[in-house]
Amino acid sequence: MSNRINRISVFLGTAALLALATAPAQAQTPGTSITLAQVHANQADLSSGGKAGVDESQLSFSHTAVIGAGRTLLGVQLGANYENWSFDGVTTKPWKSVQRFSLGVPLIRILDDGWSVLVTPRAEWSGEEGAKSSDSVAWGLIGGVSKQYGEGRRIGFGLTVSRTLDKDNEVFPIILVDWRFNEQWRLFNPLGRGLTSPAGLELAYQLAPAVELGLGASLRNSTFRLADDNLVSAGGVGKASYAPVFLHLNWKPAPAWNLDAYAGMLLNGRLKVEDKNGNKVSSQDLANTPAFGLAASFRF
Repeated sequence: MSNRINRISVFLGTAALLALATAPAQAQTPGTSITLAQVHANQADLSSGGKAGVDESQLSFSHTAVIGAGRTLLGVQLGANYENWSFDGVTTKPWKSVQRFSLGVPLIRILDDGWSVLVTPRAEWSGEEGAKSSDSVAWGLIGGVSKQYGEGRRIGFGLTVSRTLDKDNEVFPIILVDWRFNEQWRLFNPLGRGLTSPAGLELAYQLAPAVELGLGASLRNSTFRLADDNLVSAGGVGKASYAPVFLHLNWKPAPAWNLDAYAGMLLNGRLKVEDKNGNKVSSQDLANTPAFGLAASFRF
């Protein structure tokens, strides 16, 4: 069961960086947005001894424009992440810092009766510091449909197709949710910033006109090419997966600004190293650990 969860989160963790899975609910408003976020996960015990922790910096840019007769939206989404890993008390560090750059081009077509269709080709470069660029690229495609059942009520489904760094072809279903029950309560896929990933759900309550408090859970996965001088598996693949459970406070001090604070626990953590052929070299469980995040977004 855990292997299945990790395989699913390989793709959906990537989608989190692009914030594509929520595109039908978010990208139908033309405009440009910039988001900067910082995440800290406390060092936690490894099953084979020692400790591991990570600090992650996230930067994303998105732009959506109306084309044609106003029923088609075309966008571009860029992301850059830097993961600064720390290992203490281990004989050999499995990897150093990890860098990631992503590109998505969502195309949304608005149909009759509240239906929308989404197609998003995507590409991601992810590698340990010193990894070979040509071996660090993954490709994929997201396709989905959603239906608007009234203001603030949208639900949909789709498929993701990806070519991973393991050279595997993977296809998974996705569910898209953005549903407001009343003026206070809503259920939605998280936006994929801070601790969150679209591979999850968040239930939020409107405390005040500009303040919302949410409780959620998601899956996150970091998959990346290892450097040619990596001491554990030169040129192999590193994977770090975990399931954040979090509290989320959102504050909108102005219509164009979103400020977010996150506090939670990273559960079911695992660090894995594979060789160039996808064979397991090592796998370690990571104890549950507290994590915190801050994010700021500006839309214009």
